[in-house]
Amino acid sequence: MTAIGAMTINEVRSLENYPPVGRDVMTTANTIRATFLDINQDYQASDADPWADEADVSERGEEAKDVQFNMAPSHSQARRLMKLEWFRANPNWVGTFNTNLMGLAAFGERLIGIQYPLFGINSVFEVLDFKFILGEGGILQGATIQVQSMTDTAYQWDTSQEGTAPVSDETTSDDDLPVPDAPDVLIIAGPAAELSFPPTGNILLNYMVRWKKTADTE
Repeated sequence: MTAIGAMTINEVRSLENYPPVGRDVMTTANTIRATFLDINQDYQASDADPWADEADVSERGEEAKDVQFNMAPSHSQARRLMKLEWFRANPNWVGTFNTNLMGLAAFGERLIGIQYPLFGINSVFEVLDFKFILGEGGILQGATIQVQSMTDTAYQWDTSQEGTAPVSDETTSDDDLPVPDAPDVLIIAGPAAELSFPPTGNILLNYMVRWKKTADTE
């Protein structure tokens, strides 16, 4: 999968934040910590292997962001989502663009392309917010689109990025209920039957027998 915008905007009228650079070092994250739905832990939330920029961590310490992916049913899927979250926390460009009516084509899109030659921008962006620009008399004039860059690298994946899944904590106990032997059944008359079986050895256990007629015998 690649970050390909469904459409490209090349008619930007203005930019609300200037310049549209990425987040500053104080608001970025070099480590993403997350939980996911672990089927090996009786469908409880488990900690995934953190997604970390080790070089940046060694340089300025850990700057972590905690997220929950409790609908992710596997560690592998959680790691993919964590990678996307890392790129969201470290975008090259962040901006709010005002466009003409051509920008309306971005309504409802998740990824769009934006060309803005003034800053040499020709990239794919993830749409964070979309608002209509209304003029006098409520006439629609364009759109205000809040975006941040999302590169193809965020969607590229290989097995080296799987990380180490948590080890399931399986415990065994000796208090399992015993499986009783089938009783001997002697049909006496009509619906009456005599059952014989050895005692369970546990006064807290009772027998419950279900039966159905499967054949007539002489």
